[in-house]
Amino acid sequence: MQLSHVHDASGATVVRLAGELDAGTVTRVRDYLESVLRPGRLVLDLRDVTFLDCAGIETLVRTHERVRKRGGWLELSEVPQHVRWLLVVTGTEALLDAEGRSTEDAPRTASG
Repeated sequence: MQLSHVHDASGATVVRLAGELDAGTVTRVRDYLESVLRPGRLVLDLRDVTFLDCAGIETLVRTHERVRKRGGWLELSEVPQHVRWLLVVTGTEALLDAEGRSTEDAPRTASG
């Protein structure tokens, strides 16, 4: 698993993950995410994730929870079809709206 991050102009922390997000890599990924986590938006760019297992899904869920506790939100970007499929099948996608924000955090329109 290769990990890198930048802080974009909006103040978001954008972390790019490349490789397998599985039982063999989640400890390193969790430690890395914890080291770059700051208040606000955390974007996980998943375009180069080649494999995801239940340990990887758990890492996404726990990261979502940690970010929310700090008053921010998690956004998944560039989600490959095979990763999106696993999130849908496991019901994990229900935690996130289309942009990756928690449905409770999504901006409300005037009508809703």
